[in-house]
Amino acid sequence: MMRKINSMNIVALCLAVMTLLSCATANPNESIAAKAGSADKTSELTGVWIDRETTSFHTIVKTDTGYVVTGITDGDDEGKIDILSSEWKDGVLSWKYFVAGTGYTVTFTMIRLDGDRLEAKWVNDDGKDNRSEGTEILERSIPEPAKQEVSDPVSPDE
Repeated sequence: MMRKINSMNIVALCLAVMTLLSCATANPNESIAAKAGSADKTSELTGVWIDRETTSFHTIVKTDTGYVVTGITDGDDEGKIDILSSEWKDGVLSWKYFVAGTGYTVTFTMIRLDGDRLEAKWVNDDGKDNRSEGTEILERSIPEPAKQEVSDPVSPDE
């Protein structure tokens, strides 16, 4: 006895094939933290993140091997801050930098990414037994659009 192929069977077959293909191409080493949030651009770490507590901006970019912090700017008084290290390991981003004004080395370690909110653990250490730690929410900052030079419009009479 032959079965008739109808549109429902074709749709079910297509869905099954797409599911198998997505499972076969999935990266088993990608962490849940990196996958958190929706599938749109807000689920990626790439961007400029603001720590509203310190008004510092942390720039994160995607690389071939994960993510890296490429710049930190302190909005209060420190200006650009030198990054001591940045590491993407097992789907978790961590970075360390030195704040000259306070003498503290600050380490951030990603805990969770939820859309435009990046939760991280931080540790401040001055190397002299003064250490504090906690968690912080960094929020994705919407950068101002680049200013473009506009030439004088040419009038139709010219």
